[in-house]
Amino acid sequence: CYSAYTSNVTGVIVDIPNVPTLTATTTCAGTAVTFTSSSVSGATGYQWAGAGVTAGSGTARTKASNATTAGNYVAQVRSYITASGISCFSAYTSNVTGVIVATPAVPTLTQDGPECVGTAITFTTSSVSGATGYQWTGAGVTASSGTARTKASKATTAGSYIAQVRAYRTASGITCYSAYTSNLAGVINNGGARDKAPNSCGCATGLTKVGGVNGYSAYCRDLAADGAQNTALGVEVTNKGVVGQSGASCPSGWRLPTTDEAYWLCTNLWNDDKSVIYDSLKQECECNPWGVYWNRQGEASLICIR
Repeated sequence: CYSAYTSNVTGVIVDIPNVPTLTATTTCAGTAVTFTSSSVSGATGYQWAGAGVTAGSGTARTKASNATTAGNYVAQVRSYITASGISCFSAYTSNVTGVIVATPAVPTLTQDGPECVGTAITFTTSSVSGATGYQWTGAGVTASSGTARTKASKATTAGSYIAQVRAYRTASGITCYSAYTSNLAGVINNGGARDKAPNSCGCATGLTKVGGVNGYSAYCRDLAADGAQNTALGVEVTNKGVVGQSGASCPSGWRLPTTDEAYWLCTNLWNDDKSVIYDSLKQECECNPWGVYWNRQGEASLICIR
């Protein structure tokens, strides 16, 4: 004799989801690696593990590395389905490594100025440990990247030339840059201006240094222009004395030459080599800022013009 049957009782087998696909980014120091799991059909969540992440479960399909310093970060993930009071897990993925590449230090930038017209400023960066190259920028140079640690100004004319540089490291398919240095200026100086004394760069382009020997001052002269404006001068030699001494004077209607006229007379009329020579034993022209003299065996005669 049998009792009645129980009511139907249902047992449930929960599906096991597929193993996801896991990828990782490569970043520069200061930025975390991002691990990303593929979406698995039917999965209600993902469980993370590995030395490079903080273990945890949830619906998020991305996970950040647990640090942002340079190094390798390893993670795994598995998917799961939670149903009927049970969670069923796929196998874990293989270990996946994300890389954080070290960012090089900011270099030190120097320049060799001041230079003179015709010579470029050379900017030089210090060698940075781990750097694979240097990137140049700034209004004073042509932008470029490469292994060279020196960079020339893009012109050699007078002015101020500004440059910056940063170091970079290329590894694991990514390039990581330091910050740029501060702007650094290098100066290219012109020579002395017309009718002014030469400076450390001599005289400006087109001008000629005149004088500067035997204790006399040197000046930068435009010989061509001085010649053009003085070709009509009349010249008279008088023995009235030497300028700077008592009795020095020119005849009526005549005058002492200006400094420009004096140098033009010396460099164009009497000196074949176009230089100012002071030699009292030769018939040479002597110039100084106060006048012009014609030497005859040591006798200084004042030159007057009109």
